[in-house]
Amino acid sequence: MGQKTETHIWGVFTLAAILLGLNGCASMSEQECLAADWRLVGYEDATQGRNASTISAHRKACARINVVPDLDRYQQGYREGARQYCVRPTAYQLGINGGKYEGICPADLEPAFLRAYRDGQALYAITRNIEDQQDSLRSYQSDIAGYQQEIAQHELDIIDPASTANERRDHLRALEKLRRKIADAEIEITHIERNINNLQFDYRDLQQHHQRLGY
Repeated sequence: MGQKTETHIWGVFTLAAILLGLNGCASMSEQECLAADWRLVGYEDATQGRNASTISAHRKACARINVVPDLDRYQQGYREGARQYCVRPTAYQLGINGGKYEGICPADLEPAFLRAYRDGQALYAITRNIEDQQDSLRSYQSDIAGYQQEIAQHELDIIDPASTANERRDHLRALEKLRRKIADAEIEITHIERNINNLQFDYRDLQQHHQRLGY
């Protein structure tokens, strides 16, 4: 590893240590610090997609019992783990699940990783869009249910012997407004259902395309 790269890594570690010092997170228990195989810790951090600066959190956690991480072994394990992590299937699933890529991949693996990650993100975006449309659909359906309850009450008030002629006219006008609201909501529901069907078609079509790409 060149001097410039090592300087950059130590800079990242220092910045992370400052940030982690602010929130007081403990990444490892005392027992884990005492028993740590730092090469394995680095490997596991990388295979979980964590940024290399995670070592700063470990350093802070272990400082409580005067255990100092072995940076060389950590970096060795981290490089090995990164090469295991930075493969297309992992990238694709990360994208589909809406996960965040922490920029951990070596230069020779990152282009293919990012392509797969972005393909997964494209499916995730459609999924989120469908969920948003379904939320809107449920909202309109809830509105209609509320309007129907109001209509039922107005209808009861109209036939109530205690209601005056003016009150009945008011109830009739209210019924007319509520029925227009229901009609408008039903139009919106039709549009939303069409959008959901189109998005589901887009999802299946894109998913099939990805299958042809080998995901």
